[in-house]
Amino acid sequence: MMFRPLPIMTLATLASLFVLFVLGHWQWQKYIEKSALQDTVIEWQDLNAKALDIQPLYLNTVLMGRPAWLEIGVFEQNAAAAEAPAYSYTLAVMGVDFSIEPPTSPLSQAEEFIYQRAVGRYRTPAAPGLFTPPADLQARHFFALDFPALDELTGVPLEQTLFEPQRFMARDETGMRMMDNPNAYPGGADDLPPQRHFGYALTWWGLLLGLIFIYVTYHISQGRLTFRRVT
Repeated sequence: MMFRPLPIMTLATLASLFVLFVLGHWQWQKYIEKSALQDTVIEWQDLNAKALDIQPLYLNTVLMGRPAWLEIGVFEQNAAAAEAPAYSYTLAVMGVDFSIEPPTSPLSQAEEFIYQRAVGRYRTPAAPGLFTPPADLQARHFFALDFPALDELTGVPLEQTLFEPQRFMARDETGMRMMDNPNAYPGGADDLPPQRHFGYALTWWGLLLGLIFIYVTYHISQGRLTFRRVT
């Protein structure tokens, strides 16, 4: 067997194979995770809290494929309630503003939120990453929930969870309306079925195998790869 690889083509192919494998693996993991969530039974909880007299926070996110800002309030838990968690202070999403720029006015009144639609579930939000933009503490704009900074900003020790209601107020270019909160349900705002992710994984890995086939056949056609014994 004789193999004389083309250097630039080989490096480019190896890099492409790595990317295709990672993309396929990512979609396969999404398929596994969503398949497991299909049989999940949601245990809804009441917020059982009172609103603190603190200005709302705004968290930048992408919801249903659209740029958005979540309006988040600070609440004191009712420790005497049977369904209340063990901690005293928590954050709760009160609404969403579908816009690129941060909201200039609140969407919801905290008291109204509690008494009319504070049924949902708690989740652990993602921590700030290496490339997360810094928060604007003066404007109360965040790109990830930095709880040490939030403790200092709000003046209360917050539990590192976020209450997601079943429904909340939404605002976009068409006006205000009530809507279901995708993040309150298993799978979050990503509503693609597991089978779609399975298909995407097969697509990426199919491209990977196709690239290997092209690489091998090209080297064979150029006489750089032979399977005969060279004398």
